[in-house]
Amino acid sequence: MSAVRRALARIAGALSFLVLLAALLLARLPAGLVDAALARLTDGGLRLAEARGTLWRGSALLAGREVDGGELAALLPLAWTFSPSGLLRGELAWSVDAASRAAGSIRVAADGVALEALSLTLPLRTLAAASKHPLAHAGWGGSLQAESEELHCDWTARCSGALALEWRDAASALLPQARLGRYRVRTAFREGDLEFGVRTPEGLLRITGEGSLPFGGRLAFEGSVAGEPGLVGRLPAVLDGIAFAGEDPAKVTLRIR
Repeated sequence: MSAVRRALARIAGALSFLVLLAALLLARLPAGLVDAALARLTDGGLRLAEARGTLWRGSALLAGREVDGGELAALLPLAWTFSPSGLLRGELAWSVDAASRAAGSIRVAADGVALEALSLTLPLRTLAAASKHPLAHAGWGGSLQAESEELHCDWTARCSGALALEWRDAASALLPQARLGRYRVRTAFREGDLEFGVRTPEGLLRITGEGSLPFGGRLAFEGSVAGEPGLVGRLPAVLDGIAFAGEDPAKVTLRIR
């Protein structure tokens, strides 16, 4: 064997060793890395507690910090499995189960992240802790059901697709002892711009309206709330600058600009 061939053989051997070493290290990436990423995205509001396994196949308990900044509260057991077939399409893909039921899949590619067949239900109170907006800390109760056939976001957070939300057993500390009912929000993302509509299948307060949130812009909403006058009449005080009384005592206008 010539000196050149021997050198090439040594280089090939070294590269093979490095590839094998990299594969072994990647295969052992701990599931805790997912927790660290989620904590950064939500400023510590949501965490993956008791993470077990690896980045490729593992489980954890989705938990959220209480709105008052207290201890983490358990939300939902999750498990995930890597799908090697996605590599043929140039992407990383995982299937996710929530409480032993299929909750959807996650795809990560050069053009961003996509959620498919999403179906997830979580307590709204603890989810609110992930937001810093004052309105998110109004003692919301009930659960939030989220469903989407496909939602794709690029690396600048510009999203496309649709997301349906249903707020069940709605409640708020702004209206204590009032069972508000059930509300649906249908959203559509187009190149990062969000359009949404609110409807009330059943509820003590019937909310309807349309809103939008341009990419990088400000939230806008125009709608109304109707219901028992004694309850509706309190809204302009508790939602100052958002709810406005009119001639009808059983109805107020909602406006965000």
